[in-house]
Amino acid sequence: MKNKLREWLGLEKYTPFEKKYFERALFKAVIYMAVIVIVLECYVIYSVTMNVLTSGKPRTMEWIISHYASYVILLICGIVMLSFASRYVRGKAKNIKAGYGILITFCTVCIVFGIYISDMDYAKGEQILTFLTMEIFVFCLLVWRPLVSFGLLTLTFLVFMFLMNRSIPLTFATELNMMTFWISTFMVSISAYRQRMEDARNNENLQEAYENLEKTAIVDHLTGLSNHAHFIVGCHEILRADPEHASDYTILFLNLVEFKAYNEKYGYDEGDYLLIKSAERLKEAFPGDLIARGSDDHFLILTKRTDAREILLSLDEELGTKHPETHLGLSAGAYRPDRPDCNIAQACDHARYACSSLKKQLRQRFALYDEKMELEVRRRQYIINHVNEAIEQGYVRPFYQPVMFAEDQTLCGAEALARWIDPEFGFLSPGAFIPVLEEYDLIHLVDLCILKTVCRDLRRFMDEGKPAVPVSINFSRRDFANADIPAELERYTAEYRIPKEYLHVEITESALTDDDKLLKETVDKLQQAGYQIWLDDFGSGYSALNVLKDYHFNVMKLDMVFLRNFEGNERAKALIRSIVDMARVMQMGTLTEGVETKEQAEFLRDAGCIRLQGFYFGKPMPLEEIQEKISAGEYTVSPRALDND
Repeated sequence: MKNKLREWLGLEKYTPFEKKYFERALFKAVIYMAVIVIVLECYVIYSVTMNVLTSGKPRTMEWIISHYASYVILLICGIVMLSFASRYVRGKAKNIKAGYGILITFCTVCIVFGIYISDMDYAKGEQILTFLTMEIFVFCLLVWRPLVSFGLLTLTFLVFMFLMNRSIPLTFATELNMMTFWISTFMVSISAYRQRMEDARNNENLQEAYENLEKTAIVDHLTGLSNHAHFIVGCHEILRADPEHASDYTILFLNLVEFKAYNEKYGYDEGDYLLIKSAERLKEAFPGDLIARGSDDHFLILTKRTDAREILLSLDEELGTKHPETHLGLSAGAYRPDRPDCNIAQACDHARYACSSLKKQLRQRFALYDEKMELEVRRRQYIINHVNEAIEQGYVRPFYQPVMFAEDQTLCGAEALARWIDPEFGFLSPGAFIPVLEEYDLIHLVDLCILKTVCRDLRRFMDEGKPAVPVSINFSRRDFANADIPAELERYTAEYRIPKEYLHVEITESALTDDDKLLKETVDKLQQAGYQIWLDDFGSGYSALNVLKDYHFNVMKLDMVFLRNFEGNERAKALIRSIVDMARVMQMGTLTEGVETKEQAEFLRDAGCIRLQGFYFGKPMPLEEIQEKISAGEYTVSPRALDND
């Protein structure tokens, strides 16, 4: 209640914005008032002068002074007030105290003028319009605090009524009229004040909202650093301002290593605090440089420092020392702009790519974007942009790696492996294009192309009366997510009239989880449709045994990791025997990949492994080459190739 009363009396403290708003509003209003006063006084001076000159009635010096002096004084005050107010509104007047002094003087002269002129008019029985006009000008056109308006209005009315009563005693009706006008003027002044205050607060809220939006557009709300968009703009400005030394600058892309683990261990609030402290530490390490938070746990820096690498390695060590339990660290990729007008967004991507290249190098924490990375980036983009064209033109096709029965080393099948032979980049290895296409959810396009081509090749073999063997085709989790694999298999086997026993579906162990209901239903559906399901790369992941209890497979393919350091490693041999025995108990056939020597092949045969695959029998090769080897007798097609064991 107390605060509300203070507010209505106008005793509340103004914010800096409200104070400035009232000042501008006051001096804008006084411009209109001063102009009106100047025009009126000029008119009055002209009228009085013409009256003196044409009336023929002599005027005493006292009369001339009493009339002209008040008009001229008010005219001069109006001109001075107009001059200051207009300069203030244009931002040229800085001394606001002098302005208030002029304003108070001007208003005082207006009120005194109104009282003086209307007192003389009242004594002659005329209207008191000058006093009433000046009251309206000062207390309604201009805006004062309510308590100030109340005090000054009351004082001026009492003074004027005292002077009126001295000339001609006031009647009750006159007093009532004066009281009514006083109340009306006061209420209008209060209303004007409250409206102006509401406008000031609304404008302040809008100003704050605009400033917040503007700040959000350039500042990261958590760390207070520039955001990514503002970093790009800032880099452009800095490089263009120093074009001769553009190549001396380096764009750094930083990544907090193991930040996700830190978040999971300590919670998101602690994670945010770590980001804030990291931002502060970067500002200390790179004073004066442009620093931004990219996204999540990534930061960007534009610097000319030649010791940036050493500084970042020191910060990495500092993080690791402070947080050994989560193995926190800092990795950085760097890119040096080659010209002042370079594409900054692309430059940031290059630095980010250099940083991401460190994920495969656990002991490296700093990488500079170089020509080799440039080629990799160009190749990645080429792969993404041209995968459809490569499929349509036949640049993507299957190479077949033979699969042999371990017992007699006769050909019992082949694995179809995708290869990309490009007119621009030449032979693209699977390691070059498969991870890229998986990252962008395009790998299903290649795998469906391989499926179609395999079916077409098998049909041709069969039509030509040549011996055909079953072919296994790899499908990943993304294939099942982005395509209806069972429907596609049915489509192509029907189109090319391929018996289903000639197609084996290979699913990588890492693609399978014990809670993927949709994938499990899809695998069951494929088996019910008559396709063999092979578990690829068994042992390469962490969920191998879990997978075996939830899925049924026809064949288990042992990952080549089991054959590394094979010679003389009895523990590895014992493990392989145990896995083969386990598969036999679970009624699964076995196939071991990566067989490279005769000794490995003989051991696996003796251990009971049914099928073998590896460079010892042949590398992945085009269909024509494997056909030539069959024709030349290098490969003998097994009469038991369609056996399901």
